[in-house]
Amino acid sequence: FPVTIRNGTAFHTLVLEPHEFDNRFIVIPDVSFTTKEGKAYKEKYSDCVFADEKDRDSDDGKVVVIKEPDYEELQNLKTGLLVGADGRPTKAAELLNQPGDAEAVVLFTYLGVPCKIKIDKLLAEDYHCLDVKTCSSCKSDDFARASYDRGYFIQQAFYKLAFKCLANAEVKFTFLAVEKKDNIWLSQCYNTDLWDMKAQALIDYYLSVTYEAMKTKIYSTYAGHDQQGIINRQGCLSWRNVNEHD
Repeated sequence: FPVTIRNGTAFHTLVLEPHEFDNRFIVIPDVSFTTKEGKAYKEKYSDCVFADEKDRDSDDGKVVVIKEPDYEELQNLKTGLLVGADGRPTKAAELLNQPGDAEAVVLFTYLGVPCKIKIDKLLAEDYHCLDVKTCSSCKSDDFARASYDRGYFIQQAFYKLAFKCLANAEVKFTFLAVEKKDNIWLSQCYNTDLWDMKAQALIDYYLSVTYEAMKTKIYSTYAGHDQQGIINRQGCLSWRNVNEHD
């Protein structure tokens, strides 16, 4: 089941803010939009965006229309995250059921650059950040590779940096990962604490570049910047050298 950006947002809402789902999403039958019935839905919800449409900058704040099969798969995905094969709550469910704030926004400044993070759930008691991820495989090595390829390890370090800057507080961080395999939903919890040094090297580099751009008003993309080269200059390890996973 491919989780698109809009379906991913729907999944996060189902898991983190289920009371908000009906305010943000509309579920319709599995119709073809080339048929008379489908065109009628398009007209009825012309002020909304449809989950299978191309993303647009004007999507923000609009209600999203998703089809029933996708909604059912998202519900299955939620169940797989929260309920184990033995019918008991998963570790992810135990963490998500703790008191805290969903979609918590934190603002801070680092190296002169205004920064903003949005935490899936921030647990109240011990500065514990939870981040929900869908993945193709929950196996430790596979998730480690995905963490490197998609920058999850940088996200974790950046979130932890926010609380260090604001309150000099140490933060826990846990990824709640869920996958579908052979019609069975599987979930696992991970963090990438061992990669914090490597992530910090990238954060310092890219935010320094951003700060200079803010001063000079000369902006460019990061294309051509060698991420592994930046990491290696700091004496950090590649993902293949990290074989321990919490």
